[in-house]
Amino acid sequence: MTSDAGAEGSDIGTAPIDPDAQPARAPSTGSGRQEDAFFANAKRKHELELIKHDLGFIGKAVGSSAQAPTNIAAFLIVCLILFITISAFMPASPAMDDTRKWAFGLVTLVVGYLFGAGTKSK
Repeated sequence: MTSDAGAEGSDIGTAPIDPDAQPARAPSTGSGRQEDAFFANAKRKHELELIKHDLGFIGKAVGSSAQAPTNIAAFLIVCLILFITISAFMPASPAMDDTRKWAFGLVTLVVGYLFGAGTKSK
């Protein structure tokens, strides 16, 4: 099988032009340093995209696998202290007192976890 297109040589003037094609840009006249900066920036963007992809939906809220336990514990402490503060202004009842005791216990448990996790050897 032979093609007639190769027989004409380099007659590119009769080739059909795609009207939707993007125009070609002129060659860059930038320096080598600009090129290095461009590639370094592209590398950083790529690494950020990989991190976003690895974290997933929940990971964006709580952090990576190394940071998630600490972030969740800190969130629990904030919520429990907020609950204890709000419950201090509510009328006293035996059920509220028991709930406050549980909340204080959980706060000390989580604080112990945070300080214990910081001293754990790897």
